[in-house]
Amino acid sequence: MRGNSYVPDFRKAFEFFCIHAGGRAVLDAIEKNLQLTKRDMTPSRATLSRYGNTSSSSVWYVVAHVCDVWRKCHRCALLLLAPQV
Repeated sequence: MRGNSYVPDFRKAFEFFCIHAGGRAVLDAIEKNLQLTKRDMTPSRATLSRYGNTSSSSVWYVVAHVCDVWRKCHRCALLLLAPQV
């Protein structure tokens, strides 16, 4: 049986989350496990919808989305995923 794990409130440190848009299942799992909100996930989901999965480079499209839509890009967490080599 798994015990409850502590998950810090990342929103206290970061205003925006730029997450590798590696697919809907990836984003769903990150949202659930990091306890992020729909708003937190909006830039990554919009990027996935617009460009698709462009591998790790998708995070830069997410950063551009945050800067364009919210006109600021500070206190931003970047999260990239890569296959194990």
